[in-house]
Amino acid sequence: MTITYKDAVAKISLDLGIPGLSTYTQDWASELPEEYRTPAWIERYLATCARSDYGVQEKQALMDLVLNCINDMVEVGDEAVDRLWAETEGALRDAAAIYRDVVEDWAEEEDGLDGEQPIASRLRRLRAPRPKR
Repeated sequence: MTITYKDAVAKISLDLGIPGLSTYTQDWASELPEEYRTPAWIERYLATCARSDYGVQEKQALMDLVLNCINDMVEVGDEAVDRLWAETEGALRDAAAIYRDVVEDWAEEEDGLDGEQPIASRLRRLRAPRPKR
């Protein structure tokens, strides 16, 4: 059974005790308050991504949130970003089929007014074939 993004966010919000979508929410992952964007919360989101009772939609919504948080950390130069990125990269590689679309969205090259996201180049490296040993 496929669930909607709205249902996925509702499940995540209920399970983790974080704010969900409201009538005025346009981008849940970027609008989640700062208190839920800390390294401890990011680690919790990554652990939740590995749960067997979470489907593709929930995992994708959570990973989008993780990437959004890490992107913000890169922008401000947070010292925990490298450790969290290593954990995130491992999760993305381990479940590449699940996260393919999320990676593609974040890895897009943008020329607009806002430019590209700070973590876009990291995600583009995930798309590249790994060297053979």
